[in-house]
Parts: sequence; C-alpha cells; structure tokens
Amino acid sequence: MNTEGIKIDANIVRLVRGLNALPGVDTFSSCGGHENPTQGQEGQGEFQVNFHLTQNRRGWKSLKLIQWAIQQTEADLDGKIRLQVWVDPGEDENDPRAAILCFELRGKDTNPGELAEILERLAVQQHD
Repeated sequence: MNTEGIKIDANIVRLVRGLNALPGVDTFSSCGGHENPTQGQEGQGEFQVNFHLTQNRRGWKSLKLIQWAIQQTEADLDGKIRLQVWVDPGEDENDPRAAILCFELRGKDTNPGELAEILERLAVQQHD
C-alpha cells in the first residue's frame, strides 16, 4: 500500500511502512492509540495494524518473517505483542470463497518502533 497522503498516527508510521515493505503484505487500517479514544480507536499505550496477505509463497514467507520479528522483541517475552488472524466475509457473505483472510498486529505498553526496526532490516535482506 502506498501510504503517501494517508493519515497514520505518528508513533506507528514506521511500523506500517515496515510491514508494507515486505513482499505480499498490504496494510489497510491502523491506530497508534489515543489519550481519549473514540469508537474504533485504541487507548493510550496501545496500537494495532491490520493487513492482508497475498496468498502465495512470498506472502506466506513474509508472514513467517513478521512472526519471527515479533519473537525478537522484548515485548514478546511479556506477551505485549500478538498477531491474530480473522476473516472478512468479503462481498458475498454466503460464499466462503469470497472470504478474505486478514491479520491484526496488536501491541500494548510497548514501542512499535522496536518491531519496525527489525522489519526494516528483514525487508532489506529480502531485496538483496
């Protein structure tokens, strides 16, 4: 996803760009946390980034790298970062083939920049 011109909370810009730099990863929503969150926003000290994955070898390899990067953070040791999968029913709720596999990267009381730094290094290695 081209993030130019899209408003992204300042504390997660680097993380969103790091995810999008991986082959087959396309972010579609995010929140960096807010002191007074409104409906659909994360609270202070929390963040989330949702993304789709191209369902091919490159996409699955990137998913593996994201999980590996999470495991390299100190926050993972405390369970403060987690990766979840969910299904968007797509355009036809009655047709399971229309469903879209989505992923959510969620963190609490941790610095998303640490994970972003690891992802940036991995993205460079993928292009070498």
